[in-house]
Amino acid sequence: MHRLEKAGPMDCIASTSPPASPLPAAGAASPIALERLELPRAIDPAEGARPFTFRFLWRDVPFSGALARHGAGARLTISGELGPLPFTAEAAQRRQRALRTITAACHWTELDWRLTPSQDIAVSGALDLPRPVSPAAMIAGAVGVLARGDAYLALLLDVLGDAASLIPAAA
Repeated sequence: MHRLEKAGPMDCIASTSPPASPLPAAGAASPIALERLELPRAIDPAEGARPFTFRFLWRDVPFSGALARHGAGARLTISGELGPLPFTAEAAQRRQRALRTITAACHWTELDWRLTPSQDIAVSGALDLPRPVSPAAMIAGAVGVLARGDAYLALLLDVLGDAASLIPAAA
C-alpha cells in the first residue's frame, strides 16, 4: 500500500496577465503589411515624369496600376486582361454569355470593358487622388476602382473558366 505525503502549498505557475498572442512570435504580418513594401510615406509624381507603376492580382487575374500627375492631383489607372474571348467554333454558348456579360458591365459599371484587336477581354478604370499619394491610398484606390465592377468580373471569370490559366507562364 502506498502512502501519500501531504504536499505544501502549491506555487502559482500560471500568469494572471493575459497570454501574449502567438502570431507575432510566428512572424505573422498584417493582411497588407505596407511597412514591408519599403515605399516612401507619400508618392508625389513630378510633372512629365514616368508614372509610378505596380502589378497585383485581383481574383487571380493579373492587373497593373499606374500613378501619374494629373492637374493639381494624381490619377491612378488600373488595367487588366482577362484572357481571350472563346471562339464560336470552340464554345459558342460561352462566347455569347461572355459578350452579354461585357455588354452589361459596360452599361452598369464605370469601368472600361473592351475587346482588343486580338479578341482579348480587357478592363480598366481610373481614379483621381489628391497629391501626395500614400501607398495606403494607392491600394485603397485600386480596390475601389476594381470593386466598381467586381460582380461582373466574377461572372465573366465564371463564364470564361479557370482564372489561373489567364496568368502568362514565365518564359
